[in-house]
Amino acid sequence: MSKLSLILSCTALLSFGACSSDDSGDDGDDTGDGVAMEVDCSTAASAPVIANAGMTYSPASTTIAANGVVKFTLGATHDVASSTTGLSVPLGGTKCLKFATAGTYTFHCTPHSFTGTIIVQ
Repeated sequence: MSKLSLILSCTALLSFGACSSDDSGDDGDDTGDGVAMEVDCSTAASAPVIANAGMTYSPASTTIAANGVVKFTLGATHDVASSTTGLSVPLGGTKCLKFATAGTYTFHCTPHSFTGTIIVQ
């Protein structure tokens, strides 16, 4: 497929999120904005863990290197959401996310509004 055909196909399918020209073999699920990509937790055994401790994330702030992974392990009534980055983990979910780009990413628990931060260096 030519690059022009691929661009036109991507444009047509963009609203369905069905377009990809990535031949890297990475089967991760992007959060939709390029901030974080879901990876298999079995390959991220040494990743720092963010859990909820009552009505807070523990730890509330985590610092990792670019291309580092953070594992979220949440209780049934807590999630991870961000209105600016698309970062998300469902209620009671466990998800490992790889962060490629340096920056500070904040997130919150939708039902309870407590917050957390991931700093990528």
